Amino acid sequence: MIPKYLTKFTYYHDEHGSVGITMFEDDMVSLALLRLPKSCHIYQDSVNGREKLPYWERLWSDLMQEEIRRNTKDRGTVG
Repeated sequence: MIPKYLTKFTYYHDEHGSVGITMFEDDMVSLALLRLPKSCHIYQDSVNGREKLPYWERLWSDLMQEEIRRNTKDRGTVG
């Protein structure tokens, strides 16, 4: 779910850039955090509690790791 979300978000960001709409990285990170699915709200709260927002690449990496962790946990509890 997260890889699809991040890919789609990046696509729309790039599309806006191609028509001259510029989004600063902090704004991009804030918007991405606001639109996260409910399953990521714990992560969202932890990031929002920080003094400084992460860079886009760091946010991407953290969310991907969170998705891997969640999938691994889910597989470990099945059957």
